[in-house]
Amino acid sequence: MESRKTVLLFLGIFLFILILSLNAAVCRGQERKRDPAAAAVNPGKACEEELQEANDRYYRKKYDEALPLYDTVIEGKRSCPDELKGEAFYGRARTKETIQDFRGAVADYSKALQINPDSRKYREAQGHGYYLLGNQKERFGDLRGALEDYHRALHYIPESKEAMNGMAGLYYERGVAREQRGELKGALEEFKTALKYRPDHPEAREAKKNLEERLRHKAAERDGMITF
Repeated sequence: MESRKTVLLFLGIFLFILILSLNAAVCRGQERKRDPAAAAVNPGKACEEELQEANDRYYRKKYDEALPLYDTVIEGKRSCPDELKGEAFYGRARTKETIQDFRGAVADYSKALQINPDSRKYREAQGHGYYLLGNQKERFGDLRGALEDYHRALHYIPESKEAMNGMAGLYYERGVAREQRGELKGALEEFKTALKYRPDHPEAREAKKNLEERLRHKAAERDGMITF
């Protein structure tokens, strides 16, 4: 009999504690509903955790897992703070750049820069992205598109050695092509432009020197014929 009373006593205490716990949880939920500022904290924290997880997957080279996590921060149902969205766009762009989706990377860097126009990190990343896209176009023979992207790269990073070298190389190639077509004066201008971007470009310097000599000979021959 005594043991039965003891069991009933313990059950009563357990139920009392359980009821108190449930009441406390209900009160906390009501407080969160009454306080919009407090309710906004959790979504932001969740966004930050998802962004950290995405970055972790990127550094572990699990790019196919990182991309959807960045997508969740950018396009998910919860409203993430702009600062975190900017970092998510930057992280997603960096991931796309690594897998050589340079067009997609440029688009995401641009969105990150729209969110924070004063970010030097985003600006330099945008310029580098345009350089890589131009380089890819150059490899596929789209020289006009490559030149445009190198110009854009220099807009974002005026002192970019990579972009300047790319510009010089392309103008040199254009000069060679125009010289082969007999457009000698146009070719000379292309070589001069190449040297403007890279004064020590050896092929452009040699080509310019040889072409100037060739043009002088042609002018001398023409003048001699006219005099005769």
